[in-house]
Amino acid sequence: MATLLQEVFHNEDVPASLLMTIFVKFSGREALDFDAFVIKTQLRELLKEDPPRRAYNKLMAAINLVKSNEFWKDLPSFVLLSNALATGQFDPRVVDLASIWEVNLSIGDCIIIWPEEPSEFSDSILRYIQQMLKLEGYVIPPRLLLKIFGEKIQDTYENLISLQQDPLLYEIVFEVARQRTEEADKELLKRLQIAKDYAKRLELDNVDRLYEAVRQELIAE
Repeated sequence: MATLLQEVFHNEDVPASLLMTIFVKFSGREALDFDAFVIKTQLRELLKEDPPRRAYNKLMAAINLVKSNEFWKDLPSFVLLSNALATGQFDPRVVDLASIWEVNLSIGDCIIIWPEEPSEFSDSILRYIQQMLKLEGYVIPPRLLLKIFGEKIQDTYENLISLQQDPLLYEIVFEVARQRTEEADKELLKRLQIAKDYAKRLELDNVDRLYEAVRQELIAE
């Protein structure tokens, strides 16, 4: 078991939600209230080695989602937690904007960790996502973001629609935009699949079905 757990915690594509599920299974839900030093000690005992830094950061970010509403309400926290959930990188001393790729992954993980209603995201966070979509040139937003925010972020289509008078240019721009969005969608689906497979191998009751349900909902869009 320790070898499989080590494999999971060393795999940088494993979502934070699965790491937290494993931690709770072996340490109990009350372990979410432990301080950082005790959590790291618990992980060391579980893995029979020091926990990988990125996995540890992901786990701590997931615990933050359970214990506070900062991810939904506070923009600076949203940016930091998006980075931590998506990549396991976390340094509050450095200004590191969360990209749409990271936001997409972190919200995908968030709806499994704590399925808040979309309206719970603050206006400042919504504006941040809107601006990052434009800044990064996402003419077509990723499926998950469209599903959650809908028409609030659909104004990114306007630039694409304005090109319809030139069919050739429209086709070129649309294809580039489609590929960019598809990459973000595929990365999220890949991580959900990885989590599902590990959950099944670890015999985590019904957890694999939860990841598959989210995958199928996204695929069906």
